Amino acid sequence: MRNKIAIAICLTMLAAAVGLYTVARADGQGRSGQAFGPHGEGPGGPAFGGHMLEHMADQLGLTDDQKTQVKSIMEAERSTVEPLFRQLDENRQDLRAATQNGHFDELQVRAIAQQQAQIMTELIVEKERSKAKVYSLLTEEQRAKANQMQERFESGRPGPGMGPKFPPAQ
Repeated sequence: MRNKIAIAICLTMLAAAVGLYTVARADGQGRSGQAFGPHGEGPGGPAFGGHMLEHMADQLGLTDDQKTQVKSIMEAERSTVEPLFRQLDENRQDLRAATQNGHFDELQVRAIAQQQAQIMTELIVEKERSKAKVYSLLTEEQRAKANQMQERFESGRPGPGMGPKFPPAQ
C-alpha cells in the first residue's frame, strides 16, 4: 500500500513536471537547450528544482560539499531527462496531429501512448536513481530528517517553509 502511494506521488510530481515543461514550451521558452526554460529552470534549476533544492538543503543542513555533490547529480539528471522531455513533447504533438478534427485511429493512438509510457518509465527510473544517489550522500541524521520530510509530504501536512495545505476534499 505504501509503495502504491509513493508511486502515485512520484507520478503526480512527474506529471506536474511534464505540465510545467509543456507550458514553458508553449510560452516559447525551453528552446535554448536547457530543461524547461532559457535559464535552466527545471530539475535542479532556479524555477522548479532549484528552490526545492535550496529548501531541502536548508532543512537537512547540507554541507557545502554535499550541496556541490547534489548539484552535480541534478545536472547529470538534467542531461539525461531533457531529451526524454523533448520526446514527450514530440509525442504530444504527434497525438494532437493524429486526432485532429475528430480523427481517431486506435492503433496509432495506442502506439503513441505506448511510446509515452516507455518515456515516463525512463523518467521515473532516472528520478529514483538520482534520489538514491542523493540519499547515499546524507548522514544518518540527515536521512532521518529526509524521511520525516517525505512522510509530511505524503501525508499532506505542511513542514517548515512548505506553505499552507488545504484540507482534504470530502
